[in-house]
Amino acid sequence: MTKKARHKLKLKPGDKVVFLIREDGVLIRKALTRRLSELLEEKPWPVDSLRFQRGLREEWG
Repeated sequence: MTKKARHKLKLKPGDKVVFLIREDGVLIRKALTRRLSELLEEKPWPVDSLRFQRGLREEWG
């Protein structure tokens, strides 16, 4: 990969990339870190943020 491409993707030594092959070409992306990909797989919280904040305020008095 060229230096210009590495700079554009903000790659550092040891970073991994993903090649997505499409009909119109190849898309190169910086791979998600393991930690981030694990977070993205988690289920969402059962309450939205506003309800959560209201609940905290009620607990605090």
